[in-house]
Amino acid sequence: KNKICYGVTVSGLQTATKAHLHMGNAGVEGGMVKLNLLPPRNSARECVRGLGERFIKKIAHNSSSYYVDVNNNEYPGGALRGQLTR
Repeated sequence: KNKICYGVTVSGLQTATKAHLHMGNAGVEGGMVKLNLLPPRNSARECVRGLGERFIKKIAHNSSSYYVDVNNNEYPGGALRGQLTR
């Protein structure tokens, strides 16, 4: 259906300003943003529609090679990071 649904939960973080999906294994900084996500207050849930089937399959087959990066004003380059899990 060309969509990805996700949930992100954070704690101990001042107001999040951005959240992104990156490709990168644990401990490895990923490059380009693969997908912009809702910045979570405490949590965020949404379904992003209109994505390519190939992109969705890559994530589904190798989800641990992707991570979510949450930014805020204090840490604009990334305040929190978490690898994807199913």
